[in-house]
Amino acid sequence: MSFLYVLWQQLGYWFIVVGGAAGAFLLVGIVVSLLQHGSAAPAILGATLVRGVKDLLFMSAKRIAAIAKLTFVESYRRQVFAVGLVFLGVIMFGGWFFGDAKSDSIAPYVSTVVTPMWFVLVPMSLLVSCWGIPADVKERSIHTVVTKPVKRSEIVVGRMLGYSAIMTVIVVAVSLGNYLWLMGQVPEHLKDQMVARVPVYGELTFLDRQGMPSKVGINVGDPWEYRSYIEGQTQSRAIWRFSFLDLGTLKKMESIPLEHRFEAFRTVKGRIEVETRFQLTLINPTTKLRMTLPAMYSVREFVASGRERVLEVPQTLPLTVEVNKKTEWEDPDLQQRVDEEVERVLEELRKEEAAAAAAANRAPKEITRQDVKEVTVDVFVLDDLVDDTVENLGSALTVEIACVEPNQFIGVNPADLFVRLSDKSFTGNYVKAMVGIWLFVILLVILGTTSSCFVKGPVATLLCVGLIILGYHLTGHLETQRQLAEAQAVHGAGGPLEATYKLLTKSPELPNNFGTKVMSKIDGAAVSALNVAQLAVPDLTRFSTEATDRQLQLDISRGFDIPATHMIYRFIVVLSYFIPMVILGYFSLVLRELEHK
Repeated sequence: MSFLYVLWQQLGYWFIVVGGAAGAFLLVGIVVSLLQHGSAAPAILGATLVRGVKDLLFMSAKRIAAIAKLTFVESYRRQVFAVGLVFLGVIMFGGWFFGDAKSDSIAPYVSTVVTPMWFVLVPMSLLVSCWGIPADVKERSIHTVVTKPVKRSEIVVGRMLGYSAIMTVIVVAVSLGNYLWLMGQVPEHLKDQMVARVPVYGELTFLDRQGMPSKVGINVGDPWEYRSYIEGQTQSRAIWRFSFLDLGTLKKMESIPLEHRFEAFRTVKGRIEVETRFQLTLINPTTKLRMTLPAMYSVREFVASGRERVLEVPQTLPLTVEVNKKTEWEDPDLQQRVDEEVERVLEELRKEEAAAAAAANRAPKEITRQDVKEVTVDVFVLDDLVDDTVENLGSALTVEIACVEPNQFIGVNPADLFVRLSDKSFTGNYVKAMVGIWLFVILLVILGTTSSCFVKGPVATLLCVGLIILGYHLTGHLETQRQLAEAQAVHGAGGPLEATYKLLTKSPELPNNFGTKVMSKIDGAAVSALNVAQLAVPDLTRFSTEATDRQLQLDISRGFDIPATHMIYRFIVVLSYFIPMVILGYFSLVLRELEHK
């Protein structure tokens, strides 16, 4: 699924959520207006909407800049830059814990500077944005602004830009200081880990002990189901399929790097001096060509460095073919190379026989294909073993892993094996991570400024904190509930009403009547409401610099590159909340009684 397709799909969802929210607010406004103004309500409501459209569409850039500058100066006078002292303390004293440490990873160093940024900048952005307008209302200093020819929409946008500017200065200063600290504190022997790895992940499937396809591996009793296992000296296999490979990029590399991070599970002690080993096989499912690498690779589960876990697969592999035996693979190009090699060997044998016959003064023997036992040809991995015949998969490489040691198991996860493309700069990746934190802070400023337009500072802060909690935890929960609701035909659980009915009646079946149909419709509406709620709450896990889910490794401390598409996603999320929040903040400020403290 392309990025543009997903973007277009999300744009449709955005219009649905914004349109639904606008309709709900309009309905509430109509009801409140009718209760307060009676028959004059339509005229008042219409005038308010017309004025709102004009104020939102025709704003003055000069007045917005003036309000933003005023907001910046006010924040500066409140000494918000004192947050730099917090990071100065972290940087000064953080080095004490690494002076004599013999760490084999840069993760502690990067976490020392990145983690405090979340815990300090997030509360600071909330305090700055959520308490600004309520404080001005309480002190009545906002009257010096609203009495001027300034639109309420310009106040909202100016406040957002001013708070964003002050937070931008802080983020830039802190990021630069943290980077300089990292460059000075990371030991020389760990500098090679300061890279941005570019992984290409694949889909993982299994073969069980009997060699039958399976979606999961063997269960060894580990309560943590992050990994499934394959057993040694059986037909159990773990198979990755890497789709949409950029063959042009891979062909420029000397070899095909595969980085692994497996886990060993031992049922017996075995040879204590030998690690659990595995063997790697490259497969083309279409031509049935299989190439097993001769080397045995160790799991190396206690090695932290990524480079020591990389398997360099040669671009060209030798294939020995028994000429007079039917081959299991069906590759015309490879068969042609085999035939050409057989003819070359036959020509050499005939020349040798002719020379021997001439020396012995006899007639040369007839040399046929039966005299050639076997030949060796080169197999080009990116040409012969990459399958490009399957629709919607592009150029795909299939890799099979087998455990070598008997009575031992190897645990695997889809993210435990990936094609590692050329590394990118750690500095560039660090900048992208800081930009991600900055966008997250800007999003909080937008939400905080908007909430402060209709509630007081403490309530606005609690509201934003609640949105942060929902953004990190509720999104996954709602997705699980939605999947369960959609799977009701399989599980028989149904929606909330159906589940309540079965719980009260103790009956697993529903009667076939009109009430059941109504219940089903209401449950369907409840599922739709869950979908809308999931779309309305921002998925803040995408802003994290330490997300390590299967599809996306964003932990910069582990050296994974943050994709450009992910940065675009973050920017679009901020922009998608900026527009409706400005509208909501404007109408909230228009309808708010500014004399109220």
